[in-house]
Amino acid sequence: MIRSTPVPLSFICVQPDDGKCSDSPPIVFLHGLCRFKANWGSIPQEVANATQRKVYVIDARNHGDSEWCDEFTFDKNSEDLLHFMDYIGAPKATLVGHSMGGLTSIKTALRAPERVENLVIEDMYVKRIPQTVTDDIVKYLNLMGKATDEIQPEVDESTAKNMIGKNIMNQYPDAENYEKRDHQGDFDLKRKSDGRYYHSCNVDAIVKAMSDNETLMTENTGEFCGPTAFIYGGKSPFKVGEDEENIKGCFPNAEIIKIDEADHEVHYEFPAQFTEALLGFLNK
Repeated sequence: MIRSTPVPLSFICVQPDDGKCSDSPPIVFLHGLCRFKANWGSIPQEVANATQRKVYVIDARNHGDSEWCDEFTFDKNSEDLLHFMDYIGAPKATLVGHSMGGLTSIKTALRAPERVENLVIEDMYVKRIPQTVTDDIVKYLNLMGKATDEIQPEVDESTAKNMIGKNIMNQYPDAENYEKRDHQGDFDLKRKSDGRYYHSCNVDAIVKAMSDNETLMTENTGEFCGPTAFIYGGKSPFKVGEDEENIKGCFPNAEIIKIDEADHEVHYEFPAQFTEALLGFLNK
């Protein structure tokens, strides 16, 4: 289905355990490509408790429990986010976005700075993603689909996730850290009527979009002068620290925070360090 209007986003709302919630703007967590709400683990609850704010965790279009459609661009994701904020009655919010969710947050802060209180970007830069990177993502997605198709219905979900992750990484011999990790948070698997697995993201639409980075996203332009943090992994291939000039051009007040041993998914690999950096920034 082709849809040019914003897509309603599936979400969960997390509140402080003690029930005491301030009137401050909410915090919205945005996941990365082919991830989903639960990929954030316990971090949203920890942040809600520490900040006394409502925290929303959303699924992007074509991901998780949100609507699937043929149209997929990072600019459309920003439109969806603003529509979601209108839906929950939030004139302003703090945005915490990883990778794709980081790009969504960047675009939203630059196009509607009055809607963003604080901005936290995890392992993503401001410049346009190079075609070489999107080509590699397409390769990953195709491998993910092939590995999933090879899983037999009798395999339990936990084993299936680890088998898929390891099969993919056999094609990436230098991905030592990813090979060693548990893959339970990497994939959100569903079952077809015949019992076979599929991913709860619209792989076909995403692969099509990723095949042309000229239409995938427009150049990021404008300026957001509010509080901003870029948290990145020292071992990530995105090398966010090298994009400081572009970052400062759009976000003059940005703090750039490096987690030395982390790769691309800082929050998943080093949740304690990520949460400490996040709360250290938000509580200033």
